[in-house]
Amino acid sequence: MVKWTQRLDKIGIPPRLTHLHEMVAALLQKRATATTTIPSQHWITRFLDRHPTIACRFAGRIDQEREVAGRPEGIQSFFNRLGEVRSRYHIVVEDVWNADEKGFALGVAKKGKVVSGARGRNPRIRHPGNRECVTLMETISATGKVLAPLYIYKGAAHTMGNHDYENRDPAAFALSKTGWTNDKVGLLWLTDHFEPNTHSPTGPPQLLIIDGHSSHLTLEFITFCATHEIQLLCFPPHSTHHLQPLDVGIFGPLGRYYSNEVDDWGRAHPYQTISKGDFFPLC
Repeated sequence: MVKWTQRLDKIGIPPRLTHLHEMVAALLQKRATATTTIPSQHWITRFLDRHPTIACRFAGRIDQEREVAGRPEGIQSFFNRLGEVRSRYHIVVEDVWNADEKGFALGVAKKGKVVSGARGRNPRIRHPGNRECVTLMETISATGKVLAPLYIYKGAAHTMGNHDYENRDPAAFALSKTGWTNDKVGLLWLTDHFEPNTHSPTGPPQLLIIDGHSSHLTLEFITFCATHEIQLLCFPPHSTHHLQPLDVGIFGPLGRYYSNEVDDWGRAHPYQTISKGDFFPLC
């Protein structure tokens, strides 16, 4: 049973507790005697206690496509293509860029642990509760150079005076009907934000590594890159949770930090709602 469990774990399909129970039942049926009984669920707990080389653990869920994309051969093929593009166009590491976006709900804090009475229902923490979406688009080079972030707000007009802009880090702003990026905003970011701040008329071409979002793959987007010596490279489908540097290393911690800021803001401003103007300084 231990070897069978370890084998399944190595090939990526660790058994559930019910599978262990079914396996035990199948083995006992083959060796059945007059006194044989099917073990209870408590038997599994005692079985695990007797064999410390295996343990019961929570398993995260992953779509089949994401699991396939995360296999070593898929990862290696991406880096092979990355090396080929850099070699063919003589792209130095300083000119390798990654861009990605993350959506935020303005006034929603994540769940967190608190200390409360041992009995009674689970406690609740009040937060501002504004669920309007704002998208943050970040751009960073392989050497750590960072462009000013692009904040994409939901709406038809933008008022700079609401953001205390002069006293804070550089930033760019855009609008969309939903607060998410779209084809128009994606092209605006490329033409007015990325290319002017990264490309030199006499310098080597740039390499821009992005995901396969539709706003990055429009005809206008691709044509602009081709005419301005910007080489594009997309991550394989369903693989950004492994390969996207901003997604893996930046946006995860940023989401937690912003949630902490929302929580602190809610405690300092009870019964008030976070506005678009509050989002920029908090973020």
